[in-house]
Amino acid sequence: MTTINFSNPRNIVTLCEQILNPDFANEIIQKGKAEGLSNEEQLQTWLDEGNYESVLKAVWSERDRERRHTWLAAKENQLHAPLMYELAIASFIHSPTAQTVSEVCIPLLKAAGVRVCQDAQCSKDRSVSNGDHVVRLQMAYVNRLTEQTKKILNLTVVEIVEGTDKEIRIAAIKQKVNSVAELSMQTKLPDPEWIAWHGMGAFMGGIKMHPVENYKAITDAFAQKIINS
Repeated sequence: MTTINFSNPRNIVTLCEQILNPDFANEIIQKGKAEGLSNEEQLQTWLDEGNYESVLKAVWSERDRERRHTWLAAKENQLHAPLMYELAIASFIHSPTAQTVSEVCIPLLKAAGVRVCQDAQCSKDRSVSNGDHVVRLQMAYVNRLTEQTKKILNLTVVEIVEGTDKEIRIAAIKQKVNSVAELSMQTKLPDPEWIAWHGMGAFMGGIKMHPVENYKAITDAFAQKIINS
């Protein structure tokens, strides 16, 4: 397993795991609750810079649940992987049903994982391109989703999955994953560098990426594999 430096704020995978810690979450909320998602210009600047640490902390500190859902949904087609994970959580809170979990949240989590893998292919670091980032992010967000489903429905995500229609869920996952893969080939994707900070290169002289001009060919090839699978 990749060794993680918990002091590295650019490691978004670790940050998304840390938010499961109530003390850490409360600290983030208290620091950012005055602003939350109110400063759209600043938020867009952070997104353009790939500064997901600041964006996620703004999302987490936003107390208006509907505002959080609306903002994340509006960003969905920009294909920022960390925000797609957040939208999965916000979608359940917006519409807290087992059907939402099965047909919206889980497909979003799977599609977010595709985007993470796409970005990871742009790294020359094998601990990134073949790393554990998707498994860890999936686990972190399923745990967060379970916190909400247990609170509202008194069911875990696993129990919800077992109690809903498998064929409908699989079809919803396939449709969402393919639509994201197709959209990724038609739009300019966010800078993939963010995921490279999860690799060993971050501790051994700096991250190593493929040339920027090769990113589109790399991500398009990965998207095509997903569509063809």
